[in-house]
Amino acid sequence: MISKEKVARFYNKDVYQYNLKNTAGMQVSVLNYGGIITKILFYDKNGIKDNRILAYKDISLYKDNPMFFGAIIGRIAGRVSNGIYKLDGDLYKLEKNEKDRHLHGGTAGFHHCFWDVDIKEDNRKSILKLKLIDKEHDGFVGNLSVLVEYSLDDDNILEIHYFVETNKKTICNMTNHMYFNLLGSKSNDTIQDHYLKIDADEIAVVDEKTLPTWDFLNVDNEKVFNFKEFRKVGLYGMNTHQQQKLVSEGYDHAFKLNKKSINDISLKEN
Repeated sequence: MISKEKVARFYNKDVYQYNLKNTAGMQVSVLNYGGIITKILFYDKNGIKDNRILAYKDISLYKDNPMFFGAIIGRIAGRVSNGIYKLDGDLYKLEKNEKDRHLHGGTAGFHHCFWDVDIKEDNRKSILKLKLIDKEHDGFVGNLSVLVEYSLDDDNILEIHYFVETNKKTICNMTNHMYFNLLGSKSNDTIQDHYLKIDADEIAVVDEKTLPTWDFLNVDNEKVFNFKEFRKVGLYGMNTHQQQKLVSEGYDHAFKLNKKSINDISLKEN
């Protein structure tokens, strides 16, 4: 089931929140602004229902959203060194919106766009389809037709699928920027005692500007980054490896997955 409610007004446009709910009591709430997921509510093992992602208490803070909470990120997720990329031998300059780098699509990124929304429901699944036409701008080549689908079924499975069509060869690398804490919004504890599994043999090395160097570390030789079997996130500490220190402690790295499946990454409470 999907319901809709007006929750704010940004840039003289109405902001609506769409609430996807299933028969198990799980709820996923999404804004038409930025495609932002504001809530993922479900019952934990103790029967407590709470929001399991970080969220602003004041809905108006999503207008600027400097931490990109829950938003669709595009056209580019991550950082571009000096805001310059090469495509078929030609150099293109992007906005530098983080020091001397381009970050997460810039100030006109997908997280600041109003999306058209369609609803599809059947007996076991609710689907929210967010559509956007993103015209060539700020160094990004080509016009994009973007579709992002959020679906929730009665088995408590949330899926996000991304589809893009373009009229020119271009670059596009999208993601969602949720911050999870399965302990819920009322907990002050970190996720260091959460168990994480990632089916990846390698991680991308970053430099002092947290930009990828195109070198890779094999996790079999770097236990701090080895999540091929479930283990606590903070088992080996959050600043014991030089790569962790470069990203202000913890993990802010690309894991090179061995497979391309929704089962490659899993996170659970202790």
